[in-house]
Amino acid sequence: MKYQYENASDLAVDEDFIQWVKAPTPERDLFWESWLQQYPFHRELVEEARQIVLLLSEDEDELHDFELEAMWEQLNQTIRKDDPHRPGEASIVSLGFWQRNRMAAIAASVSLLLLLSAFFLYSSMQTETVEYATAYGAKRTIQLPDKSVVVLNSNSRISFPKEWSENEARFVQLEGEAFFEVTHKANDQKFVVQTADGVRVEVLGTAFDVSSRGARSRVVLASGKVRLNYEQGNEEKQLVMKPGELVEVSGTTADITRKDVRTELYTSWKDNKVIFENTSLKEIATMLEDVYGYKVTMKEASLADMKLTAHLDDRGVDNILDTVSETLGVTIKKENQEITISLTNK
Repeated sequence: MKYQYENASDLAVDEDFIQWVKAPTPERDLFWESWLQQYPFHRELVEEARQIVLLLSEDEDELHDFELEAMWEQLNQTIRKDDPHRPGEASIVSLGFWQRNRMAAIAASVSLLLLLSAFFLYSSMQTETVEYATAYGAKRTIQLPDKSVVVLNSNSRISFPKEWSENEARFVQLEGEAFFEVTHKANDQKFVVQTADGVRVEVLGTAFDVSSRGARSRVVLASGKVRLNYEQGNEEKQLVMKPGELVEVSGTTADITRKDVRTELYTSWKDNKVIFENTSLKEIATMLEDVYGYKVTMKEASLADMKLTAHLDDRGVDNILDTVSETLGVTIKKENQEITISLTNK
């Protein structure tokens, strides 16, 4: 099977999807629920495709194979010809080669399918996905459809529906790191950030930082209130954060770290500042790899535990390396995309 579908009709002819709708099993339920967690804004598409499959299932016992094939072929031809921006009434196709006493029932089924498909194609246009990505060392400010603002950190990717309904949760998918300033809606419409490892951050109006790299998701709440949803084992869990808190969900066992922090230590990057506050060289090396794309090697194990406190303007990786070298008295060599750190005079 494939994992992205342009419209409900496309999904409705997927054999795995058809089997799930017609003969659900625990394994199939688990697979499609996992798929929906990865692509949560496709829930409407799935429901529309399910209705198509069920509609066809009602008639398939009464129709011959060649008749069903003809219906689908005509359906596909009509969809290809349709302009989804201007859906109109679908014509009833010619069914002259079918038995005359069955023409009315079959024509009605085909007409209904065509009308449904035109509607589904138009609906899928409304949930077109927008995606932004940043390179190493780059940042980008993005305005979402609801006027919320996102600052996307380096080496990160965000996607969301092009248009948001007033009656549904606002869904955003994130890989990497971003700072969110969420617009509060009068109807308390939820805003949900879904990370690649399955953690969901649910908010109303607030400002917070989300970092999702590898098997670790970290949320730092600057203001407002958020609820974290995550899986621990086979159990769905949640917790509510207060301003000034950091929560990190790491590993396949969803181990939780929760503590009070100075939020600016984790959000200064959006203002082109770099703040190290008793930060270990190991943590700095991880940042250089995640944000700037370098492979960092430490020649001596003792280097990892060295601590640095410094407030810098983010003028690039060289500024950071110069500060680390001068403050900690270590030797740093940078060549291509590799950084080597060693104790001086070694």
